[in-house]
Amino acid sequence: MNARTNGLDGSEGSAATSGAAAYGIDFRIRLPAAWNTKTFFEGIGGTAGSLNAARGDLRVAGAQDNALMRGYAVVATDTGHRTMPGTNGSFRFGFDPQARLEYGHLFLPIVANAFKTVVQAAYLQAPRRSYFIGSSGGGRQGMKATQMYPDLFDAVAVVVPGFRVASATIANMVMVQEQASISRTGVDAVTPDIATAFSRAELNFAAGKILEQCDALDGVADGMIFSPSRCAFDSQRLLCSAANPASGCFSQPKIDVFKRIHDGIPQYSPWSFDPGLAADNGWPSHRLGAVNTVAGAPNTANIAGQMAGHLAFDLVIPPVEDPFANPYLYMLNGDPAAAFAKLSATSTKFPHSAFSLMNADSPNLDKFAARKGRLLMVHGLADPYFSPADSTRYLDQLNKRYGAEAAADIVRLFLVPGMNHGTGGPTTDVYDTLQLIDNWVETGIAPNSYVAGVNPGNAALPANWSRSRTRLICAYPTEAHYRGGAIEQAASFECR
Repeated sequence: MNARTNGLDGSEGSAATSGAAAYGIDFRIRLPAAWNTKTFFEGIGGTAGSLNAARGDLRVAGAQDNALMRGYAVVATDTGHRTMPGTNGSFRFGFDPQARLEYGHLFLPIVANAFKTVVQAAYLQAPRRSYFIGSSGGGRQGMKATQMYPDLFDAVAVVVPGFRVASATIANMVMVQEQASISRTGVDAVTPDIATAFSRAELNFAAGKILEQCDALDGVADGMIFSPSRCAFDSQRLLCSAANPASGCFSQPKIDVFKRIHDGIPQYSPWSFDPGLAADNGWPSHRLGAVNTVAGAPNTANIAGQMAGHLAFDLVIPPVEDPFANPYLYMLNGDPAAAFAKLSATSTKFPHSAFSLMNADSPNLDKFAARKGRLLMVHGLADPYFSPADSTRYLDQLNKRYGAEAAADIVRLFLVPGMNHGTGGPTTDVYDTLQLIDNWVETGIAPNSYVAGVNPGNAALPANWSRSRTRLICAYPTEAHYRGGAIEQAASFECR
């Protein structure tokens, strides 16, 4: 839908208002023969730009089925653009104002209404329930729907939602520069390589010290921190000294950087101290990346690649003029305050700011609540992309607007210890997102907790954990506390 060939991809120059790039909102629908009268809109993360299989991914670890197998009609979409070939191809749509608008939120009603039309024609009846599930950028999309298009869905489930992605990219720029201050130069002997900022030994040491101080606050030392609200970790515990000569201990400059990264920046939120930071899907992939072996090659960390390119080409106004610019160097040498100002900027060519298009942080859910819409949020405490404190901040805003009791009828937030960006880490990341929201809508009873298990295939699981471990995940602000019994069983915990 909305196919056009007068789009922009950056090759036309900054003054161009039309070009020859092709755009269009592609979507795929799958219709089960045995329909359960419900629909499933599948969110897409990152910068989108691809068309998923539309089977209804449940966004959880080790899922054994999907929405389509359960009888849901499913739709997936690329949000209005496809990844372009070549350098920075994932971000080139950001040079086109219409593509930004469609990716930001306009694709939602366009695709959802087309989906509803197809379902009506296929089954000769309208869907009885409509759900949306997405993670990361897909979570941002779901939250945008609750705020801007409250009639589209009966319930929305978002996992590790990047609903303030514009603000988060500035935090990422600061992270790059902080880590660069303690990094060795790369193979060009000039450019700091942030992959060298912290070693695996140092990350493991930090994870151990965090557990040492905070693990037992919930009543049992089990390798998971279920009382993050009481985990005031002292970073000086990491300092190398005569009394602490262990492998992986930190120098003072590294402690200072480690603490400043966790403290966050005024424009965003702080991060939790959680042992999941040492897992592959934590700091190693997002904040460190691989050590460069080719001169001039960008660092592979997501803060130096994915988030950097998104900021440089899709968010700031105007976008970086050279479509082939190195996003890592942009993050390394950029001025965070100046970049932040460009997130609220508009122009004749770009009439919508990044904040208005991309952030989904409005606490005004009046229309969504009026039709008894439900929003389920799940956030890993070790998520290195988007701060779990940003999710608690949002829920606190809703509590202030509606009162805690009324807000709890609209939104439930679950914080998962050890979980990285949606899955992975030393965590219990197996649960049923779709069943949670379906039960909530059908019964009208909001979930106070759910039982989660481990994914036996998760390489980050500690060797001393049972592969059948389950845990009680409690709705914020309650936390799971050990009440006695077998420590590998959720039944041994209670929310309070």
